[in-house]
Amino acid sequence: MTRRTTLALTALSAQRALGANSRPRVGVIGVGNIGRRHLDLMLLPLQKEGALEVAAISDVYAKRKLEVASFCGLASKDVHHDYRDLISRKDLDAVFVCTPDHWHFDMAMATLKSGKDLYLEKPITLTVPQAKILTEFAEQSKRVVQVGSQYASDDRAHRAREIIASGEIGQPVLAEAHYCSNTPTGAGYVVEPEANPETVDWTRWLGPAPKRPFSAERFFRWRNYWDYGHGIGGDLLYHRLTLLMTALGSRMPQRATASGGIYAFPNREVPDTYATTIEYDKFTLQLTSTMANALGDTLSTPIVHGTKASLRFTNNGLELIPERHNKSPRREIPASPAGHNPTRLPHLKNFLNCIVTRKQPTMPPRMAYELFAAIAAGTESYRSIKRQTFEGDGGNPRN
Repeated sequence: MTRRTTLALTALSAQRALGANSRPRVGVIGVGNIGRRHLDLMLLPLQKEGALEVAAISDVYAKRKLEVASFCGLASKDVHHDYRDLISRKDLDAVFVCTPDHWHFDMAMATLKSGKDLYLEKPITLTVPQAKILTEFAEQSKRVVQVGSQYASDDRAHRAREIIASGEIGQPVLAEAHYCSNTPTGAGYVVEPEANPETVDWTRWLGPAPKRPFSAERFFRWRNYWDYGHGIGGDLLYHRLTLLMTALGSRMPQRATASGGIYAFPNREVPDTYATTIEYDKFTLQLTSTMANALGDTLSTPIVHGTKASLRFTNNGLELIPERHNKSPRREIPASPAGHNPTRLPHLKNFLNCIVTRKQPTMPPRMAYELFAAIAAGTESYRSIKRQTFEGDGGNPRN
């Protein structure tokens, strides 16, 4: 446990000691994959510890609402179909938005306008203009907003930032990371047979997205379609970008390009293999992902290259690797917590602490906006670039 997390828990415990009603009461909008994961791994365990109370949920899928309400022990009055009914409640301190990306802006703005604090799943919004508006409104509102890329609470990133600031690796010039997966369908979400137009409020789920006939495939595997998100970039690579830019210091990108394609899984609009290059003022960052081979994560870990040394992220911390002309020793720097799941709880506890202290969380909207600008620039490049064609065999391999 980091010193930062310890201080957060201490402050939250002191606030709870003021009275039985001092623990934050929270509502969760969207209790599918991510929302249910938050409940299982963080919110309900913390509720048992007395750190918070899960007071309400909202969803548009009947089966999901009933299952989660029973799991959480909620009365029917605390289970909402329209998210606005949850947000308008006077007995909630904070709202968790765990919905597809195309709903983030509307739900986040409504939460802030209601005077509640907000835990908003990444990426911050669907479009860059939305991200700018939301960021400026959140800063003016003085509400606590934590965006849910937990790698901003990864101790390795904070240790790396200290090392980079010390000048030990010299001038950072290049950073690289992969985030890969491999499932039979290229999407780790099951399409449930119970989902149909009678059990899913499809019109409400679409909301601001283009109108389409009901599709269970789109409902469960929405990340495969441009209407609702930014594909691999807005999902997996956003996490790697968070890790690296927490270390390097978040800022606006100067330019981004991207490439890739649909090579293994045709049931999608977004690429199943994707790479983006993001240019900043003094360094370049490269992110790569495929949904068809998971070894990229184990064979190549995130790394920052500097003029004097490279700093590699490992499962246990960091490894400093000097350049040949640098006679400093190669060394390992331990750090904890590190990685996808171990950082979830510290990230949430940081949010809870900030509800009490009114301080900025580890991933405020300004940082989330800057990161999303880089991701969105990459996907815009991918979607707008004209593919070169050749005469003859069209580039197909010869036998």
